[in-house]
Amino acid sequence: MLENNSKLLFLLLFLLGGIELCLSTEFVPVFMWETQNSVQPSPALQRINEKDFNEIVSEKLKTKPLVVVFAEETLSPEDFAQHNENGKTSFKALHKLLESSNVDYKPYVQNPIGAVKQLEKGVTEVSIASLLRNFNVPKDEVLIVDLNDAKDDEDRQDMLRRHDTAISQVFEKLLTNTDNILAIYTAHHPSWVTPEEVKHRNIRSLLQENEAVKTSTESDQKKTQQGETSLKISH
Repeated sequence: MLENNSKLLFLLLFLLGGIELCLSTEFVPVFMWETQNSVQPSPALQRINEKDFNEIVSEKLKTKPLVVVFAEETLSPEDFAQHNENGKTSFKALHKLLESSNVDYKPYVQNPIGAVKQLEKGVTEVSIASLLRNFNVPKDEVLIVDLNDAKDDEDRQDMLRRHDTAISQVFEKLLTNTDNILAIYTAHHPSWVTPEEVKHRNIRSLLQENEAVKTSTESDQKKTQQGETSLKISH
């Protein structure tokens, strides 16, 4: 029994490791704009891994800009193509803002937020609500603004539209403190997932459920064995 359980545990760990590896290859879009430096646009469909993106941003730090990252929980290139019934995009303020800055759009970047956190700089993370209430920007640190604040009474386009306005407000306030800014708009995960990604996530969930059932069963077996031992002692 013990040997079989060990084999099962090894199999679960192996499968979970493989699934985590697949999920770590998620790619999300990155809007990156600067107020001073020129940018070299990336090829439209180029996929950029985490290490390369870290090097790209590291190169931009030579001019010592204020680095601010606006981090959605989920975002995909498809979000930028969505329009409401009036034909309007959710990113009106962002698009207008980008007209006056040097912009680089990278549609497929692996773990860009993780790459930024690995820069040789301190990192401060704050929610968008907290930042708007108390506009305290850390000096010489990367500022990551968390946009994970979806409301129950709004759809996704409304949420993105609200974030678009908030990003514009924050950026305009930052400009009153410095004219050298590197801003990044991206996400932790893609909002549009492929069938393969859905399958991996479902398998991971199933494995976690099986592990919970296995643990519960082993606990029940131990209680039963303890009960039987108590009965023998009483006799």
